[in-house]
Amino acid sequence: MTGAQGPDAASNAGTRPAALVASGLVLLLPMLVVYWPALGYPFLGVDDLHHVVNNPALRDLSWEGIRYLFLEDDRDIRYLPLTYLSFAVELRLFGPDPLVFHAVNLVLHGANTLLVAGIVWRLTRNAPAALVTGLLFSLHPVQVESVAWVMSRKNVLFLFFFLLAAEAYLAFTRLRSRPGGRGLALAALACSLTLYVLACLSRVAAITLPAVLVLLDHFEAREARPRLIPFLRGSLPSKLVYLPPLVLFFALSASSDAPNPFVTEYAFSGLEWVLIVGHNLFFYVAKTLLPVQLGIFYALPAPGALPLRFAVYAALAVALVGVTFACWARGWKGPFLGLSWYLVTILPMAIVLAFFSDLPLLAADRYHYQSSIGLFLLAGLGFAALWRRREAARWGLAAAGVALLGGLGFLAAEHRASFRSTVAVYEQLLEHHPSDEFYYRLALEHHAAGRTEEAFAALEDADRARHRIFFMDFLYYRLRLVELYRQKGDLSAAADQLEAGLASVPNAYEPDAVTSPAAYLALAELRRAVDDVEGERRARELAAAVPPDPSHYFARQWILVAPDAARGFFWRWVDREPESPAAWTHLALHAHLTGHAGLAEEWLEKAAALRDH
Repeated sequence: MTGAQGPDAASNAGTRPAALVASGLVLLLPMLVVYWPALGYPFLGVDDLHHVVNNPALRDLSWEGIRYLFLEDDRDIRYLPLTYLSFAVELRLFGPDPLVFHAVNLVLHGANTLLVAGIVWRLTRNAPAALVTGLLFSLHPVQVESVAWVMSRKNVLFLFFFLLAAEAYLAFTRLRSRPGGRGLALAALACSLTLYVLACLSRVAAITLPAVLVLLDHFEAREARPRLIPFLRGSLPSKLVYLPPLVLFFALSASSDAPNPFVTEYAFSGLEWVLIVGHNLFFYVAKTLLPVQLGIFYALPAPGALPLRFAVYAALAVALVGVTFACWARGWKGPFLGLSWYLVTILPMAIVLAFFSDLPLLAADRYHYQSSIGLFLLAGLGFAALWRRREAARWGLAAAGVALLGGLGFLAAEHRASFRSTVAVYEQLLEHHPSDEFYYRLALEHHAAGRTEEAFAALEDADRARHRIFFMDFLYYRLRLVELYRQKGDLSAAADQLEAGLASVPNAYEPDAVTSPAAYLALAELRRAVDDVEGERRARELAAAVPPDPSHYFARQWILVAPDAARGFFWRWVDREPESPAAWTHLALHAHLTGHAGLAEEWLEKAAALRDH
């Protein structure tokens, strides 16, 4: 068993232009049917607005602006300069039109589909295996997140360069064995290396390419099971050229000054981290076999006893590794390539949590975009083997395959619809992870759209949620919740949210924010309104103890979020302390930010006069 290679698979018909065009249409048309509606989807409030639409770093395409993207960008802890450059080019050419961004994602996914099918064909010369692998890659629901979410551009872009690099490497391996082909072979290797650099600059997951290329060498070896040491001695030298860009990439990633937005430390034991890594190695297999309750976020469990499924999945992951080695021992190249491709490419995503214990994320569908190829290759080779050996049942096999792909396409279309709006994303997440984080965000989205009753209902659900994972703790979000609770009439909850927001700064996206007398006086006012004498006393003591904030970050954010509430507080402050320069300065700031320049100048002069006295 060597990858379902058969004499009928290498027929010349498979290489005719008409057959290639037909194969391309079969691969791409179902994908277009599933994803075409996504072209009308907006940017999502989940990352798209912060990292794309409102990202000032994407407005400058000068050499200085591009240098900033590659060397100094501090809005993301991940190193994705080429992904961000693609966004910048689209913004320059087309403006913030989500249709263009979604269309580029779809084109890249289509190109990746053709590349996956092409690599399988080049390796196996087996048309059914290539076709099934490509169709599964294009239609499976686990791929939806990488295609329908603009900010997942990093996935479709890095894999595009990754697969092209693999194709160029395969050309290198074949050219170097031809008489007089050394020059062309070296050019192909240089091309592969360049594409690898582009893949790494698009997303860190591309670092696994050298290991994948070793696996491709193993598949193409003449022997069913080549001797390990001689094989490695022949395969590894050509991979050394990929090490310098890998080292450079890690150096650039480490030089980033972007602060980590995650604030929770997960204190698991060493054994628990082993179980978590083992769980993740099998988790994506389970999601591939049963693609239900998919989502952009699968949260780590709370510290303590891990659920039983972690031990079960870890045991299944060990079994999967054992099966992979058994395939190698028996010389089953096809199954070994599929399983090892999966394990090699998913391993970095599985172990990342053990090194970054403040990440609340257990897993995500987007992490599986690259590694899914290995599992789909297994399915394609299995189908091809049945197709070759069961000629009498081919109509039945074809019908079953079409039914399976149709079912996967239906599930993918359903999952795609959950990206039609930010509200839909949160609602889908809450179906399988009812956490306070996503209920709060859902409440804010409803409130922004004027759906007040729905916003209040989501607040109540957040208060009852059993998962407490408010990990992205920003003052801006907290201030919005303060105003929502104020409108709901729950001033105690509003005060709690304001106090938590003040404790959250500085943070990753608000690095220069500091608390100020105005912030603690606003908190004292809320505590006083609910007869919390002790809370009011503490807030007033802090207001007297902290220095003024020259940037007025709190006041600016509050005016942006709730201008009426902020203006009312500033006037009450002036009424209470008419000789306070700080009170008049904040009133002037409100006038300036709300377009009343004359009043702002008058009140600033009043504040300056009071300071002089």
